[in-house]
Amino acid sequence: MDCANKELASDPSSTDESVDFAHVTAAASGWMLDFMFVSLCRSFKEGNFDEFNETLSVFQALSQCKSLKAAAHTEKSLICAFLARVMHGKQLDVLFEEDESVMPLMSAATVWSSLEYAVEDESLFENITVLLFVQVSFPSFHVLLPANIKIL
Repeated sequence: MDCANKELASDPSSTDESVDFAHVTAAASGWMLDFMFVSLCRSFKEGNFDEFNETLSVFQALSQCKSLKAAAHTEKSLICAFLARVMHGKQLDVLFEEDESVMPLMSAATVWSSLEYAVEDESLFENITVLLFVQVSFPSFHVLLPANIKIL
């Protein structure tokens, strides 16, 4: 980079008219949303409830950004909605639906069904569907299982 370009890059009053700032904003917002998505998945995997909730709040705020194309991030938003419902599955006072009788795992099952075409492994999709059904149908069923068997 020559000296003239260094000066332009460091001078905040100069703008490059060939770069549309809206495109830059959309790209940066998309990158931040992608990073929050990966962070949310990591927090879920680690079972870090507080970090998950904090990251979910940031993800939800970023997903409202008008510069993002909604279609490109719909699948990630659905996955986050599913993970949030599973993470809060044991908290029966948490509501995700207007109907107060719908518990988090019931809501998770509904969101999961909308992800059928996003999950490449058909058997994985079916297994999780069955596990959700068991959890929703028999919320205290896990008490009857041996300690070494885990379900969602």
